[in-house]
Amino acid sequence: MTKTAKLLDEIIPQAGQRESDGGFVFIRSSVPLIGIELFFLRNGVALANVGANVLPPGLQYFPPLPF
Repeated sequence: MTKTAKLLDEIIPQAGQRESDGGFVFIRSSVPLIGIELFFLRNGVALANVGANVLPPGLQYFPPLPF
């Protein structure tokens, strides 16, 4: 098992060149994944963590189609 923590622009460099914020990352895996969202300003003024959650039974999520 491997643990990795990276900023999105370390994996997808184009994410660091955006002129506006927003969007999502969709990941498929054949093994269980644990993820969190950490929102922050590069200057460290604001920081927020969004806890992981499980969808309730019967609810499905379908991400938007790519542009």
